[in-house]
Amino acid sequence: MSTSSLGVGVVGAGWMGHLHARAYSRLPHHVTDLPRRPRLVAVADTAAAAAADAAARYGFERTYTDWRDLVNDPDVEAVSVAAPNSLHREIGVAVAEAGKHLRIEKPVGLCSDDTRAVADAVDRAQVSATVGFNYRAVPTVARARRLLGEGALGRITHARFRLLTDFAAHPDGVLSWRFTREHGGTGVLNDLAVHGVGLVRFLVGDLRAVVADADRFIRRRPLATAGAGQYQRGGDRAPIDEVENHDYVALLGRTLDGDEDDGLDECAEAAATTRPVNAISAARP
Repeated sequence: MSTSSLGVGVVGAGWMGHLHARAYSRLPHHVTDLPRRPRLVAVADTAAAAAADAAARYGFERTYTDWRDLVNDPDVEAVSVAAPNSLHREIGVAVAEAGKHLRIEKPVGLCSDDTRAVADAVDRAQVSATVGFNYRAVPTVARARRLLGEGALGRITHARFRLLTDFAAHPDGVLSWRFTREHGGTGVLNDLAVHGVGLVRFLVGDLRAVVADADRFIRRRPLATAGAGQYQRGGDRAPIDEVENHDYVALLGRTLDGDEDDGLDECAEAAATTRPVNAISAARP
């Protein structure tokens, strides 16, 4: 079977941009009957050195320092958006309006209005789009959804999801855009807790009520240099500043549970917990 290529561009050559590039490169290894194979056409990053490094690692044909040039590249047919959260709305809308397919990281912007704007642009352009809720594709999650759909587990009254990571565990980790309200938004809530909420909705149902608690356990960090990655550490003499968003959140919620008039007591409705969710967990040796 002959296979044509699909020209792909990646906006953002940081940690997440590298993951997208690796995924496109490895896809043909895992899915051998693809009708079109990803072709890494271009990568864009405001840090030219980061874009050049990604091109050298993964074989992108060209690099840009302005994402608009990548979106306008005629060889790019689909775009992965792995830029800072504050840029997701602008880039996502532009990709759709250019008639190109969209793979965008969560959160899709900093607020629900941003998300709606991207969704509306995708609908108007009639392009394909997907958001990075990658845990839905984990085989165990897919099996759980199938069992739930078959009724094999009976009526679900409680579900718990915990998401722990260490990318912000070290107190000397630099104060990158991720820790600012302007560019990173609400911190761990939109970085990790959205995955928990996404799994609740995917497996159990839509949430109708939530109570939550959040905190900043690491409140000050060394300032980042231009182009610094999220795992970079500041030196002993680096200037420090305030972390503006949370690195821990715990949620307790109730889902919609079938017919609201079924006469069941509210306490019998399915409860879904995302707790705890934090970005500062470190494994012990």
